[in-house]
Amino acid sequence: MESTLATILGTAALGLLKGRFGSSIRLSTKEISLLFSENRFLVYYDGTPFEKDVVIKSSVPQISNVILHFVFNEEGQTAHDLVIIFNERYTEDEIYQIIEDNAYTIMMEAWDAFETIYENSGENPGWSYLYTDNGLQYRINQKSVLIKDLKDPLMNNSLLFSNSFPDRTKIIINVETGERYKKSEPPVPKLRRR
Repeated sequence: MESTLATILGTAALGLLKGRFGSSIRLSTKEISLLFSENRFLVYYDGTPFEKDVVIKSSVPQISNVILHFVFNEEGQTAHDLVIIFNERYTEDEIYQIIEDNAYTIMMEAWDAFETIYENSGENPGWSYLYTDNGLQYRINQKSVLIKDLKDPLMNNSLLFSNSFPDRTKIIINVETGERYKKSEPPVPKLRRR
């Protein structure tokens, strides 16, 4: 009986220690919404092609990230499509309402990513532009034109996402914090030379 009690207490103490030092994290899955748009950012480059996704933490409360997702590199040009990652699962109507209410912020965050790609595409990247879902084009030096159009009350900004399609995915979250779980990188072994 005493050994059983000692085992139980020892196991409980070990569990508390592990919890305190972060080695046992309670994880769960959560379903979230995504929106894949046909807003395509094309960059002509004279250096090394930028073949990575650019992820920006969004300032829109319902959106966790705005991503320019790398699509292709051909004939001296890279293409990135705008993908929006929401922080919850929403209906299609809710998604499009969020987009309509926040089109300016979303597009400006995406434009910042576009400028990052452009600035990392060589010393003199060529004619680069955003080709929007509704068939408009904005060259890299026409940010002010895009801003004017986004602020124009006669323009329906939701048309910028007219060919977009919503989807869902599951992510792993830390139950205690509610934040997305990121697997920690294994430590790099430090070998001593003799």
